Amino acid sequence: MSDKDATIKVGGIDLQFPIVYEYTIVMGASFPAPFDKITKLMPSPKLRPVHFAEDKAAVFFLGMQYLIVNGLNPYNEFAAMIPVRFGQENEANSPPGYYVAYMPVTTHT
Repeated sequence: MSDKDATIKVGGIDLQFPIVYEYTIVMGASFPAPFDKITKLMPSPKLRPVHFAEDKAAVFFLGMQYLIVNGLNPYNEFAAMIPVRFGQENEANSPPGYYVAYMPVTTHT
């Protein structure tokens, strides 16, 4: 452990920070989606889906298995994410971020 590492008790469990994901399996796929329908999912008008075609946005689906994580039992996660930009619509030179529309996580301990 370095001098920046810490152990914090959360809900009766000692968590070591930073959390290290030693063994993870990830699988994903992306699909086109109607831009106008994806825009309606945004929580703010300043958050804009990225145009990938004239009237299409993209939705990414990712499944993750975290098999070896320091201080935690293995767990799974699924995410539905939409590439977005914050602010002006025409920021083609800035890299997109992602709006996570859905992310259930298993909670078995």
